[in-house]
Amino acid sequence: MTKSSLSGRKRNPSFWRSIGAIFGKDLASELRTRFAVNTLLLFSVTSLTIVSFSTARTPLTKEAQSALLWIVIFFSAMTGLARSFVREEESGTADALRLTAPAESVFLGKFAFNCVLLLCVEAVVVPLSLIFWAVSVDAPLFFTVVLFAGNIGLSAVATLMAAIVAQTSMQAGLFAVLSFPVLIPLLFTAVRATLLSMDAVRQVGEIAPVIRMLFVFDIVMLTLGFLLFDYIWRDRK
Repeated sequence: MTKSSLSGRKRNPSFWRSIGAIFGKDLASELRTRFAVNTLLLFSVTSLTIVSFSTARTPLTKEAQSALLWIVIFFSAMTGLARSFVREEESGTADALRLTAPAESVFLGKFAFNCVLLLCVEAVVVPLSLIFWAVSVDAPLFFTVVLFAGNIGLSAVATLMAAIVAQTSMQAGLFAVLSFPVLIPLLFTAVRATLLSMDAVRQVGEIAPVIRMLFVFDIVMLTLGFLLFDYIWRDRK
């Protein structure tokens, strides 16, 4: 795919309409079945409850709180985001989607849907973790930015990996195995950034570099996904 054709697609209104149509289709399907969101919420709430009961007599340190929060978010994402392409293969709509929509718009539409799905989970998980674990956040705005950046990176990687494993016989297991090594830099940085947001008064000088690292990861993964998705989506059979 040449640079000129790619830029032409970016300017083409039908390219953006395709993204909106794919996002709307997935959203409407999820609203009917609520399969992915229920799976993610069930896993995340159960995990939070178990951790809360097991640590009730031993208060968690801020390091443990930040790490556990991202562990719950990561494994919640691994349980549900793989469905974004598996559902297309199971329903027989994947080939029709390949014929009717540009690969880049499929990637961005699925990515947007995964972002919204993960945002719904975080909207439940984060307040509950703050309550259950008695988490104090010194910099709420910074904390919100960290969650936003982490959401983008997780969704970008999950969308790309879900397309790779969609036609295998071990989607869920292979999805987590492939995603985890790629997400290690994001998870380590997000845990560090979350810890800084809980203790921002004493470590304010480290906030900007960590934020930059998170968004650099997001940009790299979105760029790789955008450039590689056409090959993965159309030529992996």
